[in-house]
Amino acid sequence: MKRHLHNRLAWIPALLFAACVALWPLSYMTPSGAGRRVWNVGAAPPVVATEVGVASARGRVALGTVTRQYPGTPAPGPPRRVVDWFWGGSWVADDVRPWSGPLGFDFGFSRSGPGSARDGWTLYVPWWFPCALTGAITAYLIFRNVHRRREARRRLNLCPRCGYDLRATPQRCPECGATPALVV
Repeated sequence: MKRHLHNRLAWIPALLFAACVALWPLSYMTPSGAGRRVWNVGAAPPVVATEVGVASARGRVALGTVTRQYPGTPAPGPPRRVVDWFWGGSWVADDVRPWSGPLGFDFGFSRSGPGSARDGWTLYVPWWFPCALTGAITAYLIFRNVHRRREARRRLNLCPRCGYDLRATPQRCPECGATPALVV
């Protein structure tokens, strides 16, 4: 049961790798983002909105959070929290800076100053990093699976190449013609 679970879980990095490779060029075409916005609507202004999101633009992935204050009129009723999800353009996608850190990594931190009503942080990761990471994990899992399969076949006296039973002919596989000692 455990081996079957490992084989099924091995597909997850492969799918993530495919998604990274597909999303990387799309990030140059159109900025996009998704996230969650929490509005703290109170009886007294300003209205405060906290956003947590992820975006993709200009070959980078941006993860971050921002708190904004919106001046306005008091909302009717008691103070409450309103939660919504957003998809499409977002503050993260709009604020993706050009490559500035080493290898494209960067971290931005902003504090409200005079005339500004925004606090937050953003972590910028270039798309090549998740592609390389998920690709390396996928390659390792494929190599490990092939190696385990060959070792199991060798222990059971099967041909390491095709899996044919070699009990009758241990020197050469009658199915594929491979010599078990030479197959690596």
